[in-house]
Amino acid sequence: SKLLGNLGPQRPVLALLMIDVLPWPKGKAKTVPEMLSTAEGDLAADVERLRRTFEQVAERGAQESWGVHPLFGALSRAQWGRLIWRHVDYHLKQFGV
Repeated sequence: SKLLGNLGPQRPVLALLMIDVLPWPKGKAKTVPEMLSTAEGDLAADVERLRRTFEQVAERGAQESWGVHPLFGALSRAQWGRLIWRHVDYHLKQFGV
């Protein structure tokens, strides 16, 4: 990942801090352009897509690969779960949900 350069052995520490310890900055983090919404959508369809995504995550087996995070590197299933929860919670709070 080119996000923060070559972190090497610092990745697990960064993951621990960002996933479990530090508060997330409000409005400071920038995302990759591919993740930005380009048009208003149908809220009901977006909610349904999010629900299906949560179901897919929940159905993943413990032995199934969860991939490598571009910033934090290899994460455990538990770390992925906490990261997903924090990320979704962050955005729900952002929009007052």
